[in-house]
Amino acid sequence: MPLTAGLRLGPYEILGALGAGGMGEVYRARDTRLGRDVAVKILSSRLVSGPELRERFEREARTISQLSHPHICPLYDVGRQDDVDFLVMEYLEGETLEHRLMRGPLPADQLLKIAIQVSDALGNAHQHGVVHRDLKPGNVMLTKTGAKLMDFGLAKLRAESAPAVAALAEMVTAPTRKLTVEGTLVGTFQYMAPEQLEGGEVDARSDIFALGAVIYEMAAGRPAFTGKSKASLIAAILSSEPKPLTELQPMTPPALEHLVRTCLAKNPEQRWQTAHDLKLELEWVAEAGSKAGVPAPVLARRKRREWLLWGITLFCFLVALAGLFLAYREHQRVLPIAVRSSIEPPEGQIFAFTGDVAGPPVISPDGTRIVFAASDQSNHQQLWLRSLNSTTPQLIAGTDNATFPFWSPDSRKVGFFADGSLKISDLSGTPPVALINRVVYGRGGAWSRDGRILFSPGFRYGLISIPSTGGAYKDVLSTRDTEFTSFRWPQFMPDGKHFIYLAVHHEKGIESSLFFASLDDPKPKLVMRTSAAARFGSGRLLFMRNTTLMSQKFDPTTGELSGEATPLADQVLWDAGIWRAVFDVSENGIAIHEPGTVAASTRLAWMDRAGKQLSTLDVPTGFQTQSISPDGRYLAVQGNPSTDLWIYDLERGVHSRLTFEPMSRQFPIWSPDGRWVASLTFLPPASFIMRKRADGIGPEEKLLESKAIMAVCDWSPDGKHILYAQATENGAASWIWALPLDGDRKPFPLVQTPFYNAPAVFSPDGKWIAYQSNESGRPEIYVTTFPQPSGKWQVSTNGGYTPKWGRDGKEIFYIASGDTRVTAVPVRAKAGQFTIGEAKPLFRLSGTAQLFSWFEPSTRSDKFLAPAPMGENQPPLTLITNWTAALSK
Repeated sequence: MPLTAGLRLGPYEILGALGAGGMGEVYRARDTRLGRDVAVKILSSRLVSGPELRERFEREARTISQLSHPHICPLYDVGRQDDVDFLVMEYLEGETLEHRLMRGPLPADQLLKIAIQVSDALGNAHQHGVVHRDLKPGNVMLTKTGAKLMDFGLAKLRAESAPAVAALAEMVTAPTRKLTVEGTLVGTFQYMAPEQLEGGEVDARSDIFALGAVIYEMAAGRPAFTGKSKASLIAAILSSEPKPLTELQPMTPPALEHLVRTCLAKNPEQRWQTAHDLKLELEWVAEAGSKAGVPAPVLARRKRREWLLWGITLFCFLVALAGLFLAYREHQRVLPIAVRSSIEPPEGQIFAFTGDVAGPPVISPDGTRIVFAASDQSNHQQLWLRSLNSTTPQLIAGTDNATFPFWSPDSRKVGFFADGSLKISDLSGTPPVALINRVVYGRGGAWSRDGRILFSPGFRYGLISIPSTGGAYKDVLSTRDTEFTSFRWPQFMPDGKHFIYLAVHHEKGIESSLFFASLDDPKPKLVMRTSAAARFGSGRLLFMRNTTLMSQKFDPTTGELSGEATPLADQVLWDAGIWRAVFDVSENGIAIHEPGTVAASTRLAWMDRAGKQLSTLDVPTGFQTQSISPDGRYLAVQGNPSTDLWIYDLERGVHSRLTFEPMSRQFPIWSPDGRWVASLTFLPPASFIMRKRADGIGPEEKLLESKAIMAVCDWSPDGKHILYAQATENGAASWIWALPLDGDRKPFPLVQTPFYNAPAVFSPDGKWIAYQSNESGRPEIYVTTFPQPSGKWQVSTNGGYTPKWGRDGKEIFYIASGDTRVTAVPVRAKAGQFTIGEAKPLFRLSGTAQLFSWFEPSTRSDKFLAPAPMGENQPPLTLITNWTAALSK
């Protein structure tokens, strides 16, 4: 039974829960004698049931208490009160290595620092005859003073008699859950040595195997061994080798690859024999850096040859530079004009430039290649690479569903957003690598010369940065305490420090602005008021004035404009929904844009389960969020073009405005009786959940006020609760809450995990909720009970977005990750048990301008309201070579 705050165990007063694990619950407590905070672990009764086990527990605890090391969490005390056995340990502030790895692999310097500290701690324990037996990322705490190894040696208290066979009969496990089985195996499967799995003798070399697996995961961002079931995972550890680190992270030093391979040897005799030896090897790798593993004489000879080659190369370079300069001067005399040409999409493809579909084409910094997004007739969207000296574009592998690409400064790699992640492709044909998984709706990225990526992870977020090699992210600019709701579309200046970005005001779009800042001093400087992103190239700033692309001189070191603004191109496609026009520019005089005006709105259509279009609706989709009424007759939308709510009568083809106050509204939902429409309203600095009668009678009613970012999700079938999602204070996660509509209206949490959980929808009987979460590393669909969450079932298996429940409660629909296909899964809910059938793909959603991925099943789930398929009447891209020459005209 959980302990409550205020309860005392001897001199220790419980303050609150910290977590739970296989050995019991952990609480923060106050040592009333010494006046310090401690961590109290309540041991499971299974571990100390009976005099023999309790004596063994006390004996082990005495041994562990003798360990004294700066990187070992010390054991202060043991006790027993009212049949409750507990341990008292140092209270540590920080995050576990397991939580840190959720953000991706670690930079080499951090990895080696942690590994050296943990190996040093292991060496100290082994010298005292203590083997950890359960070394894993969850037992390594990262604090301000370094890594701390926890639960040292306590795994030995678990029963060790049963072999691994007992675990093989269990069900298939969730792919990211660390597998620990009580009463059978001592430790966590992913990190257990072969001899441990086979029930053999465990010694210090078993800990070394586990540390090797941990180092592998820190470097690769993924476990060394994986499997869909516990049986396949055990088989992988016993018989297979993990992928070489150099395949997953090409910059891995060869010596580190060798070190990890030695740790992970199946035979204990072939591993490092002591943790001290391993520590020395890690220190050597840290000192040697990327050259680790190359003999010193070879390096010396190589350096002499390299100096000679550098001299020859420098001479040739100067000669070539002089020739190029003369050629350039000659070219300027021969061709003092701008040359315009057209770029067509690949055969059978259409460009995907507007809205959340993909974003504008981007030119490489050296001006030789272009990356753009295109999709086929079934809306299978990918990125394409087109060299300017070729007429044939090349498909970039692994870029399904990619949005808003951007280049590395060396023109060799491309970053983009896909499947809730920020990814990088090195354009060599190898699969892209995900740097960070917690990206909601990415809004542009920029890559600095010193290897940092600056990007916006969502449509209502500031700017954060992350090393291009992976690692911890860092907040650079926050929208808090500003008049703006989003920072987006950053671009670095040539010095790699200064950058420009667009600050958006969702409620007052005309007041959005372009700012200039620096990574060293991110205090922003206003450049201009504008409603679309700008780009810098060839000493000039390109920006939009209505639908005209303008150019003006710009100092990239001070952020100052000078001279007169000059038009470069008329009628450039501009997507007001994302504050971005379709154009780009390089440093060497290449510009590209898409002809058009404001992004054309697509239409909605009713489609059957096979995707056949049954009829279209005269409803322009210049809005972003919408909801269909329970009877299927009306559509509530976030207005077009205003930010008010509008109601569309789908039968009569007419619409009416529902709200008139000067506040932005999003995420409309209907009450189950169709009488009310609730929505999220913004009036900075607060957000509100409001409701208003659908017939327009009477004022709006405020249901909830919060300073956090929220999204309204669904209204319960009995009309008594509203589901909503709310971002955590640090913006690193979002939780799902329920708002009661009677009584004290005090919200209560339903899903509280350190991930993005949203949106969520009620089942037709109101006893279940289906929701989206990225806890596995990508968005998936899950189900839990309501109002008291009890159990959790994963509905999708290969990624899923936007759950919808069939009106009969027998199906859950969602958008499949990667191919945007609406997918149906038969489900059965009865007496607290939930059964999931085989998923069946239905049809792909069409890409649209200014519209989030959206669909809605009809009352009988035999047809769906969704964006109508895109047309093919699309103009080609316009390429301007030597674009600065056009300004003199």
